[in-house]
Amino acid sequence: MAPVMVLIVVCWIFLPRAALGTTSSLDSYQRLLSPAAHRLLVNVQSLVAKKEERKALAKIEKFRQDHHRSAYLLVEFMAGNLQFSLEQLGTAVVSYRRAIELAPKFLPAQENLGMTLLSLQEYRQAGEKFAAAVSLARKTDSDRLDTLLKYAGTSYVMVADYGRAQPFFSELVEQRHDFGRESVQTLVRIYLELQRNKAAEQLLVRVLSRFPEDTAYWELLGQVRLGVKNYASALAAYKVMLSLKTPEAKDFKIISQLYQLLGIPSAAAQVMEQLYQLQSSLTVDELGKLVSLYLQAGDDDRALDWLKRKQSLYPSGRNLLQQGEILYRAGRYKEAYGILSGLTLLSEKQGYQFLLAGYCAWYADDLSAARSAFKRASKYERYRERSIALISGMLK
Repeated sequence: MAPVMVLIVVCWIFLPRAALGTTSSLDSYQRLLSPAAHRLLVNVQSLVAKKEERKALAKIEKFRQDHHRSAYLLVEFMAGNLQFSLEQLGTAVVSYRRAIELAPKFLPAQENLGMTLLSLQEYRQAGEKFAAAVSLARKTDSDRLDTLLKYAGTSYVMVADYGRAQPFFSELVEQRHDFGRESVQTLVRIYLELQRNKAAEQLLVRVLSRFPEDTAYWELLGQVRLGVKNYASALAAYKVMLSLKTPEAKDFKIISQLYQLLGIPSAAAQVMEQLYQLQSSLTVDELGKLVSLYLQAGDDDRALDWLKRKQSLYPSGRNLLQQGEILYRAGRYKEAYGILSGLTLLSEKQGYQFLLAGYCAWYADDLSAARSAFKRASKYERYRERSIALISGMLK
């Protein structure tokens, strides 16, 4: 950010110029210049044009010393601009304050002081100066008003004072119809921080009525609805967003999560499969989630298919144990026994695999294999008593 500049004498003050807005005519300030001050500003401008800002500032400082009983708004304002350009922010603050003391309604000085304080990370003070500049800009119908509203609101956001930030961004977006993405997103954030979730949602609905194909706003609407646990409406927003763009992995993950929250695990699993097609791979956690979703949906076959893929990519005894458990519940005892009896080491549930293998063999009418499996399970303290009781029962 750079300070606003004004036209004085016959030339531009340095730095990119923003539009001028003051309650008093600039001509009146120029007429207040003494002949010496007028010559100074012309000389300074010549040096600025040659990129000799330090020399220009030195001339102003010398002028101040020689004319310490006189003070001129435009001299102080130019000094502040030069100091800002040379990153002498502390002294720039002093110069701008002097300018404001000389002319409290001089809008550029209020704005530039705000920008300097913003650069110094004095956010609350900056907000106060921008707020003063906003008041001046409203009275003069200045075309700086939108920019000043944004600066004022942003300054208060930086210190998490959302209550004071909200009126500036509300005026900018709701009244002056600045529907730029940054402004809208900031106002939505402010509403959420103030727990005005309904206001945030209503704002996004209005914005989307004007920009129905803006995927960023659909995504933001989905996030807002998700935050208030309106899962069905959030899902609708994300689906619209997905129809307007090339899908990304994060989109599928969010939609899958929403289906889970809505209690539709089969749909959540199908979306995860779309993610697999997009990425050509899934992490071990994503594969585990996919298996879990199909189990929740009661689709053991699909769960087993994905569990086998998980085992091929990330082999572990835990995968095989889960396969055995699924096959056991499905009544596929021989298949389950074949997997479980082959497991020897597990980081957890030591011996459980043999106990379950024994049950599988028992239900498959292979009593010899069942006794053998129960004997192996009995070697583990946790399953010893139960295994011995089962073996004893089989001998009766």
